[in-house]
Amino acid sequence: MIPFVQRITLAAVLACISLACVADDENMHINWRLLAAAKRMDAVQTRALVEQGAAVNARDREGETPLMMWVKAQDEQMVVWLIGKGANVNQEALSQVTPLMAAAYAGNVKIVRQLLDAGADVERIDQVSKNALTYAAAQGHVEAVRLLVDRGAEVNRQSAHGVTALMWAAGAGQTDCVKLLLERHADRSLRDDRGKTAEDIARDLGKQEVVVLLESR
Repeated sequence: MIPFVQRITLAAVLACISLACVADDENMHINWRLLAAAKRMDAVQTRALVEQGAAVNARDREGETPLMMWVKAQDEQMVVWLIGKGANVNQEALSQVTPLMAAAYAGNVKIVRQLLDAGADVERIDQVSKNALTYAAAQGHVEAVRLLVDRGAEVNRQSAHGVTALMWAAGAGQTDCVKLLLERHADRSLRDDRGKTAEDIARDLGKQEVVVLLESR
């Protein structure tokens, strides 16, 4: 038989555990509500839930935060607001894609600049070894490429397969990005792990305008 004092102590411990579980459930609930609000692009609810104590860096099943969701929505005001509330600009999704990569892929120069100003890592790579510069170059976003290079992105960084931003741009037929990268001293002689240069890749993929451009340099 448990002594009276021990019964009281045990009851107190169990009560504390129960309260902690309730608090955890409440925290989880408000965080999921925040993520749901961000997913449906509800700015009013997103702001309200953060102000109520939801974790600004909560992550969904894909590892995406509210900041990532609002970056993808290209909402500059919400991006600035979330950063001001402590959103981690370098928080990766499960794919290791960062908000900066998402902004670069979309070509939103204002958001790219906002993220960089807040400390986004310009050279972070994802699970397929792409960084913000390669995303922007492959999509033909010239101004985003210009800004990323100006802010320290290594023009001739080679991925795990030896692919450079110039190769991505060339293969996608992004002539203006190829021109800009060449102006910023991209090395057209570099080869990927198949031994192919940017010109070879452009030729293989039928990007004749890029081939002519690279042949003339």
